[in-house]
Amino acid sequence: MQVAQTPITKPKHNLLLNERKARTKLKNYSEINVKKADKGTAIVIMNKRDKTQKGQILLDDRNNYTPLEESMVEAISQKVKQITEELYQRNYIAEMTVEWLSQTPNPPRVPVFYTLTKIHKRTPVGRPIVAGNGGPTERISAFVDSILQSIAKSQKTDFVNFIERTTLPEGTFLVSLDVTSLYTNIPQEEGINTVCRALENFYGDNTPIPSQSLREILRLILQENSFEFNDKNYLQVHGIAMGTKMAVPFANIFMFSVETEIISQSNTKPIEWRRYIDDTEKSLNGVTKLRDNLGLN
Repeated sequence: MQVAQTPITKPKHNLLLNERKARTKLKNYSEINVKKADKGTAIVIMNKRDKTQKGQILLDDRNNYTPLEESMVEAISQKVKQITEELYQRNYIAEMTVEWLSQTPNPPRVPVFYTLTKIHKRTPVGRPIVAGNGGPTERISAFVDSILQSIAKSQKTDFVNFIERTTLPEGTFLVSLDVTSLYTNIPQEEGINTVCRALENFYGDNTPIPSQSLREILRLILQENSFEFNDKNYLQVHGIAMGTKMAVPFANIFMFSVETEIISQSNTKPIEWRRYIDDTEKSLNGVTKLRDNLGLN
């Protein structure tokens, strides 16, 4: 009873009046683009014309993107429904899963391309993002993510725990590596083949869905990734679109395959090898091994 009688008071603003006025003015100013930075909590304010130009430079790279006459979202939506129905008819997914996968707007929303500025780089560049909320592959990508997460976690290299808890012997060299633009540099078909092999190796004969079905879904998500930018339609033809749910485990599984191959072929094995997505740390004992491992004379 006392709770019901408690007066409801309006919460206090956490911004000063002048700050609130400035925020409103920025929101209503059509000539600027306000986005969060790629990393951290900073906000990037750019001239909208410059922001659009930088995005267009990325999309003009025909090795990664190609222009389309019209959006492909409705055709992709029909393909997703067909694959969903096939999985249901073969008893790989339940009716509840079918209903959840079918909760896509009709017609589906066209995914939108934008960039987040990497202000931590010496020369600020944009990280390409494709926002697929309400798009034709949003839910099927989340479904794939739920399957791939178990595989990716089994390959986890515990980078943070290693750094915090490991004492290395004297004379050890720590070498850090970084993959340049990992997501947009993964070859699509090679990545799909790698992930499908990982599915079969991890689950054996009890895969949640057939590897061929996974292959079809991945091709839809990656190779028919139609989106819009500046009132024009494009298709990504190389790499993974950041913004799709399954991108992180897909990239992790691909990286695990690449690094396993590299280590197996190396004459000099590192003491330790740890990775967090695209950031790798390895430990080598002695100058000679360091030079050999890095291919130095």
